[in-house]
Amino acid sequence: MKMKTQATTTMLNFCQGLQNSEEDEENDVDGADILNQYVPEILKVLGPNLNEGIQKKHQPLQIETLMLISTVAEVVGDDFSQYFNDFVTPLKIGVGIPQPTENSVEDKSLAA
Repeated sequence: MKMKTQATTTMLNFCQGLQNSEEDEENDVDGADILNQYVPEILKVLGPNLNEGIQKKHQPLQIETLMLISTVAEVVGDDFSQYFNDFVTPLKIGVGIPQPTENSVEDKSLAA
């Protein structure tokens, strides 16, 4: 767990370095262009990492993973939306957030 946390922290530091600042705009450096080529592979690892951190109650891995997800989303901007359903829905299920069902939608519309 400690090695996964350290690897996640390293990746987080790399991604934070890709966040665009005013200096980068002057130098024509776009962090999204660099990171977009790695996003699918990064996200494939982050879901299982987060679930393992939750299952084993290893809070440092949970925190670093969530921060990395947030940073990746911020760096790639609108391009992150293509991963939203594939990544965020299983993430919600993994942390026990109830998912709406067809019946719950129907129940709400009947109550209104």
